[in-house]
Amino acid sequence: MLDVKFADGEIWEPDRRNVSFDAYLDGSDRRIKCEISSETLRDKFGAPSGEKKTLLTTFRQDRPRIEEIATHLIQSARYEQDGTILIR
Repeated sequence: MLDVKFADGEIWEPDRRNVSFDAYLDGSDRRIKCEISSETLRDKFGAPSGEKKTLLTTFRQDRPRIEEIATHLIQSARYEQDGTILIR
């Protein structure tokens, strides 16, 4: 099973309305860009609005669970066409 590590920090992607964060496979320098949609943060994680501040706060509060989902998608090789992992 692939061991996945996550970098600290996250970035608000206003054009895509996603929060992005980076993952790395253990022992590799290959960066995997992960994203979670604002809709998912609202619908599945309870963000009270679609505003940047509330979405980032919700992301930070639920980051362990979000990383768990991203890890599963990486280990299952469920990449988007552009090579990213998108949690929807």
